[in-house]
Amino acid sequence: KSNDDIIIVLRCLDAMLTRRRKQVSLQRAMAFVKRLSTLSLHLLPNASVGILAATRSAVHSFPKCDFLLDNEIQGSGFYLPELDEPEHCNAQNTALWELHTLQRHYHPVVRRLAVHLSLGAPSEGSAALRVDLSRRSAEELFEDYSVRDMTFNPAVAAPSTKKKDHFTVGATLLDAELQRRAESILT
Repeated sequence: KSNDDIIIVLRCLDAMLTRRRKQVSLQRAMAFVKRLSTLSLHLLPNASVGILAATRSAVHSFPKCDFLLDNEIQGSGFYLPELDEPEHCNAQNTALWELHTLQRHYHPVVRRLAVHLSLGAPSEGSAALRVDLSRRSAEELFEDYSVRDMTFNPAVAAPSTKKKDHFTVGATLLDAELQRRAESILT
């Protein structure tokens, strides 16, 4: 099923978190970052790319969200994701473990964004994003990597055919003593 309604989510997140960052508390921002990373596990690749880009914008708007990249608890209590009020869900007591799962995603852009976010979303250095990814909004990335035409963007490379150069004929073992015992048992 398509995730075309995610475009509305991306627009709302931009209006709620990025543009109003002065009115949003750190607790609420961390709760949304955690919820977004959880959501990105369950979506098609283009929606995951858009959600991860929105997460990147939130991390840049709220630099203290890097608490979520550490696996040590920053406060008391447990993370309660089912609470309706994100302010009180104790998001500081969790980690963004979803990024480690997304680093093994089949889509290369999702993998790249997950690695980038897990390294703290740096603006420069070896972990920085390419210009074509870093300068685009979450909505643009969602549209760019759309799967509407049933095509994979970027194209998937054909699997490599690795053939063995030679095969060992017969049932031989590397250890001569083990080979002798196996033959004696079989006979």
